[in-house]
Amino acid sequence: MKKRKTYFFKLLAFSLFLAMIPVIFQGIFSYHKASSMIQDKVLESNRLLLQQSQSHTEQILKSVESTMLNYVNSTELLNAMNSPVQPALFPLFTKLNRTVSSMSFYEYGIKRVYLINLEKNWVVDGEGTYYLDQIDDERKYNELLNVIQTPSAWVLNQGLLPNTSVNRNQRDGDSLLLIQKIPQYSSNPTGLAIVVFPSKALNSMVANSDKLGNFMITDNQDRVIAHSDVNRIGQSLSGDEVISNIKEQPTKNGFNTLNVDGQEVGFTYIRSSYNNWTYISVAPFTQISKDSRAIGSIALVIGAVMLLLIVVLALLGSRKMYRPIAQIYEFATEAVPNDQGDELELIRKQFLSMRSSQFSMKDQLNIQLLQLKDFFLQKLFRGELSHEEAHEKCKAFQISEDWSMLSVFTTQIDSLNDTRFQEKDRDLLMFAINNIVKELITSGNRFQSVLIDKFQAAIIEHDSTDEDEIKREMYNICEHVQQTVKAYLNVHVSIGISKPYHQIAHTSRAYEEAQEALHYRIKYGDESILYLKDVQPDEDDSALPAFPKHIEMELINALNIGDKQTVELNFTKFLDWLLSQQVSYREQQVYLARVLIDVLKVVQDMRINAKHLLEHESSIFTQLFNLRTSEELKKWFLDEVIEQILELLKNRREIKYVKVAEELAHIIREEYDTDLSLELCADRLDVHPSYLKRVLRKELDTNFSDYLSRYRLQKAREYLLETDMKIVDIANRLRYNNPQNFIRYFRKMEGVTPGEYRKKRNPPVVKGFIG
Repeated sequence: MKKRKTYFFKLLAFSLFLAMIPVIFQGIFSYHKASSMIQDKVLESNRLLLQQSQSHTEQILKSVESTMLNYVNSTELLNAMNSPVQPALFPLFTKLNRTVSSMSFYEYGIKRVYLINLEKNWVVDGEGTYYLDQIDDERKYNELLNVIQTPSAWVLNQGLLPNTSVNRNQRDGDSLLLIQKIPQYSSNPTGLAIVVFPSKALNSMVANSDKLGNFMITDNQDRVIAHSDVNRIGQSLSGDEVISNIKEQPTKNGFNTLNVDGQEVGFTYIRSSYNNWTYISVAPFTQISKDSRAIGSIALVIGAVMLLLIVVLALLGSRKMYRPIAQIYEFATEAVPNDQGDELELIRKQFLSMRSSQFSMKDQLNIQLLQLKDFFLQKLFRGELSHEEAHEKCKAFQISEDWSMLSVFTTQIDSLNDTRFQEKDRDLLMFAINNIVKELITSGNRFQSVLIDKFQAAIIEHDSTDEDEIKREMYNICEHVQQTVKAYLNVHVSIGISKPYHQIAHTSRAYEEAQEALHYRIKYGDESILYLKDVQPDEDDSALPAFPKHIEMELINALNIGDKQTVELNFTKFLDWLLSQQVSYREQQVYLARVLIDVLKVVQDMRINAKHLLEHESSIFTQLFNLRTSEELKKWFLDEVIEQILELLKNRREIKYVKVAEELAHIIREEYDTDLSLELCADRLDVHPSYLKRVLRKELDTNFSDYLSRYRLQKAREYLLETDMKIVDIANRLRYNNPQNFIRYFRKMEGVTPGEYRKKRNPPVVKGFIG
C-alpha cells in the first residue's frame, strides 16, 4: 500500500503560513508606513515652497505699496492735487512728471505710474500732463473709487489705464495694477495713483519652481494673476474643479486630492489674508508618490528573498517533526488498511474507538441503573413493595440503610400566573425542580428523589430520633429548596412534609401524608411549607361547625337577581369562614361541594340548559378538588362558574322581557277601548307591576300610561280620517270621561284640534309601537 503523507503536507503548509504571515504583514506595513512618511514630507515641502512663494510675492507687493503710500501722502503731491493745469503752473507739473518718472521700480519690472486728478481734470504719466476728459472717460474712475472699498487695492487691468501716449505705445492687457486713493484716508477722495505691475514680470519672480508642479495665484474673483504657464495669466478659473474644491474647504490652507479628467491630482493651497489671493500648487499624484513606488519595489525584492528562505527552512523542519508520526501511522494502517483521512486522524480514530466502546458500555449501565432506581422509588412511594423487597432493592442499588428516621417531602408548583411560563411548561419545570433538589441536598441526607404524578418527592435520612430536631431540619431543607427554585426559575412552590418514620416500607404512607399536608395550602396560601402535624386539625369527637346558611342564602338571592358584586362579597365571606374553621381538607371539600351544588340548582330550577357549563375534559367537581390555593378557588368559582351562570340568567331575562313586552302590546291593541291599568295587565301576564314597569322602560323606553295614550291617539286619528264618528263618540270610545280632556290632549300632541285635523286629512306616521 502506498504511504500517504497528508499530515506532512498540512504541517508544511501550516509552517509556511505561520512564517509568511508576519513577513508579508511587516512588508506591507513597512511599505505603507514609509510611503505615508515620504508623501507627508513631499507635501510639507510643497507647502513650504508655496508659503515661500506667497511670502516673496507679498513682500514685493507690500514694498511697492509702501513706497507709493509715502508718496501719495507727501506734501508735494497733496499740493499738486489742488492745482489745475495752467501755464503758470507748468514748472509744478514738470517737477511732478520727473518725480513720477523716477518712481519706476525697475528691479520688479515696474516702469509706469499714473496720477489722476478727477477734481482738476488732469493726468500725469511721467512723460507728460494731459486733460483727463480729452484722453479718457472720467466716469470709469469715479466708479472705480466707489467699487474699491479700501484705501489701496491690487487688481487686474481691465481697460483701467488712461489713454496717454505712453499707454498707447505699451501693451498692458495682462498687467497687475496697484490703485491708491488720493487723499488716502479721505471720505471723499479726488484722485487716484495707479502703479502698472506687468504680470509676466511678477510671474517670472514667483512661478519658476519645478518642484511645485503647476503653480498659480488667483484673485478673489478666480482670475489668474500668476501661473507656471504664462499664457494662462488673466484667464478666469471660476468653473475649474480644483478651484471649486478649494472654495469648499473650511481651512485657509491644506492639501487634498481630486480626480480631474480621469487623472488623480493633488493640490496644496494657501489663502492670503493680505489681499484674499489664493496660492495653489497642482501636481499629478503619481509625481507626489514616485519615491513611494521605489521603496515598494525594494520591499518586494527583500520580501521575496525572505519567503524563499522560509520555504527551505519549513521543508527541513517539517520532515524532522513528521518522522515519529510516520512510524505510528505504519502500525495504524495494519489495523484499518482502507481508512480515509490523514495520518493523525487515523491514529485518533483508533484511540477513540477503544475509548468510545468503554464509555458506551459504562453510560448504558449508568442509565439503566438510574432507570431501575427511579422505577424502584416509584413502586416504593406507591406501596407496591413489601418490607423484604424494599430491603433487597436497597442492597442491590447499594443504598445504605444506616439511618435512625426517614421523612418524605413533596414539592408542587403553586401557579404559573404572572410568570414567563405557560401551563405546557409545567412538566419541564418539575424536571428542573427535581434536579435542583438533587443538587441542594447532599447524598448524606437524601435517600433519593424522583418525579411521581404531579409532585417532586424526596426521602430524607435523619440521624436523630427527636421529632422537634427532625422538624427543624426538614424546615431548613425545604426553605433552602423553596428559595433556590424562586431565585433560578422565578416560580413559587409549596412543600408538604410527612411525619417521621423508621421502616422503609412505610414510605408510601409518608408520601400520602406529605400530599395531604399540601392540601392545606388552600388555607395557608402560596409558598407554604406545611408539616402535617402542624396543619392537620386535632381528631376529637366534637361536632363539625354548622353550615353558614345565611351567607349561602344571600349568595343565592344575589345570583337570582343578577347582582354580581353581592355574589362576590358573600362567596368571599363564605371562603373566609371556611378557612377559619379547624376542619380537615376533606371536610373543606364537602362544604365547597355543597355550595357548588346549591348554585347549580339555581340554574336547574329555572329550567336553563347549562350543558356548556358542565362540558369539560374533567368534571366540575374534579376541577374544584384540584384547586390548590384560596386565590385559585375564588378565581375559578367566580370566573368559571358564577360568571357563566350570570350570563345564562341575563340571557333568560332578556328573552322574557321581549315576550312580556309583546304580550302587553297585544293586550293594548285588542282592548284599548276598555278600562286598562298597569295592575290589571300585570295580573293577566302573571308578573309583578314593578317588573312590568322595568320591562316597559327597558324594551319600549316609556311607561304604561304614555304607551296606552299614544296608541289611543293613533286610533283617534284613524277614526277622524276613516269614519264620520263624532268627536264626542270618539272620546267616549277611547275611555275619556270628558271630551274636553280628549280635545286638549289631541291639541297638545298634534298641534291642532280633532276637527281641524279631520279637515287637513294629512295623518303623520307614528313610530315606536310593537305590532
